[in-house]
Amino acid sequence: MERIKASLSLLLVVTVGWAMATLALWLHLHDRATLDRHWHQQGQSQLQFPLTDANDLIGSRVLDVQSQRFDADGVHLQFGPGPANLPIGFDGRCLDGQRFSQLLLGTDASAPLTLALVHSPTAGGEQRIAELALPPGPQTLRVNLAALAWHSADPEAGSERNWSEGGGVCEFRLVPVADRQIELRLANLRFVLAEGEPASAAWADAGSLQILWRRPESVLIERDQRRKHADLELWPEQPPPGEGIEAPLDRRWPGYLGVALASLALLLGASRGSLRWQIWLTLAGPLVLLATNGLGESTLPMAWSALAISAISLAIAFARVDLPPNAHRWLGSARAWGDVGVGVALTLLVAWLIHLGSQQALRSPPQTGDLLRYLVWAALQQTLLQRLLFPALNGSGRGLLHALPAAAAFALMHTPNFSLMLLCLVAGLWWSTHYRRHHSWAPLVAAHTALGALLTTLLPANWLYSAEVGARFLIAP
Repeated sequence: MERIKASLSLLLVVTVGWAMATLALWLHLHDRATLDRHWHQQGQSQLQFPLTDANDLIGSRVLDVQSQRFDADGVHLQFGPGPANLPIGFDGRCLDGQRFSQLLLGTDASAPLTLALVHSPTAGGEQRIAELALPPGPQTLRVNLAALAWHSADPEAGSERNWSEGGGVCEFRLVPVADRQIELRLANLRFVLAEGEPASAAWADAGSLQILWRRPESVLIERDQRRKHADLELWPEQPPPGEGIEAPLDRRWPGYLGVALASLALLLGASRGSLRWQIWLTLAGPLVLLATNGLGESTLPMAWSALAISAISLAIAFARVDLPPNAHRWLGSARAWGDVGVGVALTLLVAWLIHLGSQQALRSPPQTGDLLRYLVWAALQQTLLQRLLFPALNGSGRGLLHALPAAAAFALMHTPNFSLMLLCLVAGLWWSTHYRRHHSWAPLVAAHTALGALLTTLLPANWLYSAEVGARFLIAP
């Protein structure tokens, strides 16, 4: 009976995790497709670059400038004499140059200069260049890219090129060139239809993605493949016909619900109510935000308020946990390290066999700075799991049932990354069982760091799309 109960409980956790991940994916795809349709109704490409932050650029910076600053008005540069270099982040996607042959760009220069446009029809392919004069003062340029005189950057090639020759535009750079030191502001880079062409031509390509009964990772990989070389709307249902679709509004109700749940948790903590209910309500607020894409690049103030109240409630819960004396050993015994080492080695062996079977290249390992940051993050997560969730949420049963509530809470906090949730569920059960036996913290931090760094390198994308959580997981890497 105990095994049946444990199996059903485990199935329930996995089902809830999949449902939350699927909800977040559906909302993200629907919002993205609605926004794409909105831009298409304006006759504009999905590739939009407001240049208000460094994320619009490859490498997140402008090259060859004395200073750069991003704000709501665009990017402000000081450079010269000579060129600056702004590599635009197409993120592996290609623009349909035949449809979107006009460029819109806001500029404000302190002196006249030359603006070179550089593009390539394929990633890493031939570089093509065209130049135009940029007068001083604020203005919005509208450039007919098809009418410019394009030529190859290779002096030996020497022949003229067309803007849309080859069909696609997969790389694009702005290269302003000044003969003196100047100040320049650039903003709102957009690719639009040729004048006179009907806006419906911009959204002629629309399709749907089947998401029910599929792993979110499989859906995201299909999305990336289908959108890589097309200005394509992808809906999580049948594409709506016709025009008249408004741009998606900011979703505010998750923030209000998160604040309500976090406030209830805070009241329970202040009144010394049930510690278990306080913790579940504390975690429920962030979980609502994760499952509805309320945490991401455009987090609303109410969502930040929910997180702040949840953090205060979490601190109160930490203070309420009554641990027995000598129940925690920071460094751990040799046996504790040995048990962890065997588990890590077996896990990495399985991951290596999966990598060999996938016949895919290894992904880039984390840099030293990323590894150090993840070490700190792993230490915080293990403190949360072993010093709060496990002692406060552990079940009344033995074995799996005893550790499952804490492991489930730990896994669900990685919504909507379903594969990562499954890995964290298994790891949470293992780590909590290990901690119950050895009460050792440092071996678990070391195991957490090693697995977090190496599994993202070894496992192919259809097993682990990325290690991101929240809205960042749903954005193409």
